[in-house]
Amino acid sequence: MAKQFTALTDGNGNAFNFPATTNTGATPTYRTNSLAPSGATVSAHDFGDEIWSELTAGGNATMSLADIEQARKTAAFAKLRSAYDGIDDEYIIDLLMQGITVPTEVMKQPMLIGSQTGMFGFSQRFATDSGNLDDTATNGFVSLGYRVRAPRTSIGGVVMTLLEIAPERVWERKKDYFLYTTDTDNLPNALRDSLDPEKVAVVKKNHLDVNHSTPDATLGYAPLNHEYNRDQINVGGKFYRPANDAYTEVRSRIWTNETTDPSLSTDFYLCTNLHKKIFADQVSDSFEITAVSDLTVDTNVVFGDRLIEADATSDYDSITNLVDAARITKS
Repeated sequence: MAKQFTALTDGNGNAFNFPATTNTGATPTYRTNSLAPSGATVSAHDFGDEIWSELTAGGNATMSLADIEQARKTAAFAKLRSAYDGIDDEYIIDLLMQGITVPTEVMKQPMLIGSQTGMFGFSQRFATDSGNLDDTATNGFVSLGYRVRAPRTSIGGVVMTLLEIAPERVWERKKDYFLYTTDTDNLPNALRDSLDPEKVAVVKKNHLDVNHSTPDATLGYAPLNHEYNRDQINVGGKFYRPANDAYTEVRSRIWTNETTDPSLSTDFYLCTNLHKKIFADQVSDSFEITAVSDLTVDTNVVFGDRLIEADATSDYDSITNLVDAARITKS
């Protein structure tokens, strides 16, 4: 017995049902309510072993070489991801480090292998004696932890940890390129920037301070279009920095860098000339610092378990000897 299936529909919404049988004749025949190709015989009997369809313009399926390439890469990354499924990320990075070697010449230069930043939390404590009730002492505390991963080396080395304590940099007069750019040709251009053989920009000194005495002098170099990757803090209102850098009481609430004509020097990195305007005593040392460190070294050395001298069954026998199984006589 032939099975019934629903085939295509015509423009009027009529369904075409046919039994999927094979006609043994030379010319396939079709049911009267079915779609038949031009020149075929239409009868009320069987549906042949051929199904005809026509693709119209309204249902085009397109595929480009980019789609094929994306599918290939997606399948490759999916297979790679499944191979490492369930494995900790830290363990994978440690395995990769085993396959990386550093040339001896590279070890002659300092190499950053880890860094971490944190923010101090402060607590203020007032004096309790009657003559110094207005005096306070402030304690600050911060805890940092970072993981250092080093590749295999054929020689020894020194791991040096440096600690820098400085307020967050606030460049109040930093140049805002969205306001200073008046020519659209100076804005980023994808085609021009993609064809640029050396995607490096010259940074002028007015980048940090628009009131710099030599604004067009070179401060340094940065990646192309770095000025449009903005992450800056603006201070306004009564905290706005005066043009003559005069001291104001309200600005004592913020500790900002007020270096005149900043440049890419030692002070830029180490804050050697940071002012003390926020302190009542601007001569004495502002802080007493105590640093406590702890170092834990994790390697790929495999350590064995403790030695078990006795047979494992001896523990079982020692426990069973405590039980008097013959205490009750069973007849």
